Amino acid sequence: MPKITFNIYVLNNLPAPVKATDYQDKDRKGLLLRVSPSGKKVFYYRYHLGKHQNYKIGAFPGVRIKDARNLALDLERMVSKGIDPQKAKKEELRASEKKMTFSELVDRFKRHHLPRLKPKTQADYTWMITKHLLPAFGRTQLQELRRRDVSDFLEDIAKKHPTQANRLQAVMSSILSYGLDKDYIEVNPIHNLKKKGSEVSRDRVLNEKEIRKVWKVLDQQEEPIRTLFKFLLLCGQRSGETKRMKWEHIRGDVWVIPAEETKKSKDRARDHHVPLSDFAQELLNSMKPHTGKTPYVFASQRIRKDKAEPVTWLQKAVKRIRDDSGVTDFRIHDIRRTVASNLAKGGESRTVIGKVLNHADTSQDRSVTAIYDQHDYLDEKREALNKWSQRLLGLLAEKEE
Repeated sequence: MPKITFNIYVLNNLPAPVKATDYQDKDRKGLLLRVSPSGKKVFYYRYHLGKHQNYKIGAFPGVRIKDARNLALDLERMVSKGIDPQKAKKEELRASEKKMTFSELVDRFKRHHLPRLKPKTQADYTWMITKHLLPAFGRTQLQELRRRDVSDFLEDIAKKHPTQANRLQAVMSSILSYGLDKDYIEVNPIHNLKKKGSEVSRDRVLNEKEIRKVWKVLDQQEEPIRTLFKFLLLCGQRSGETKRMKWEHIRGDVWVIPAEETKKSKDRARDHHVPLSDFAQELLNSMKPHTGKTPYVFASQRIRKDKAEPVTWLQKAVKRIRDDSGVTDFRIHDIRRTVASNLAKGGESRTVIGKVLNHADTSQDRSVTAIYDQHDYLDEKREALNKWSQRLLGLLAEKEE
């Protein structure tokens, strides 16, 4: 290992080597500078306690030579007392992390784990964290987070919103599992906690009279709510995927939902092609004066156009539709279920319906051939959605009895 006198002129002019090279300071025992092929220079202190080890001090010139020498002297004194600097650093870090609050863990979760999830999931997690979890547990230190406290919190939510309680439990468990994986906590306090909400599968389908009532109320809504809900009823796609539709996703008479936007798992996800009936295309054209200069078809009208984002939460709109239409138990997912039901009434097969809705369990994705996977039933989907479009137009034209 070459020995040199560390000074600014010498270190600034060290060339980038073919492979990483260590230089030893003549004026401070154990102080090294490692120069990488990229030209990066990092100070280390080399010591021996049972074996040779390198303690990272920091990068030059961010760390000054004088400061690196002083720290090397402090580390030398520790080693002379039999104290391992590496172990001491880890213990200090662990002690500080034991004081970590739930809010601090959430910050790390949002930086390092949340970006790996799909956009819709990210939005849902962020809302639940901000609206419920941080107000309840944000200031709580992780080692003081008790299973019974979380259980009581979820039970209170479940009294009115059982499904939401289960979602909150899943999000919180995901955050704490991340903390466990990163060694910020020693145990996930809500692991295997029994769900507080009793969820009942819903099979609600709008009848023809209710469809007309809802559609009439939609005509009274502002954009993009008016056209968004109508488009959902025409195409039967998921509301999250529809909200995030971009103009660039429209290819002629086909809406291409990118694989990363779909709900399917990453290993099975692929672009989903939705043929657009003439009625659906008319609805899209009606949006161009409102959002044509933004990336999103259903861009929020409350955000400046240079910062366009898709419309997000629809619960207030759903409540208005319930109140004004008289369909008091209306929910947004009823629309998708209604489309599926009417496709079945129109004689479409389970496979075609599954392909239209992009449902793996009903489209028999595991059994169709590779040729049909590539073809994706585009013609069959187009015929099915065109028939439903015509039936819907006829239904809407009927007069109330």
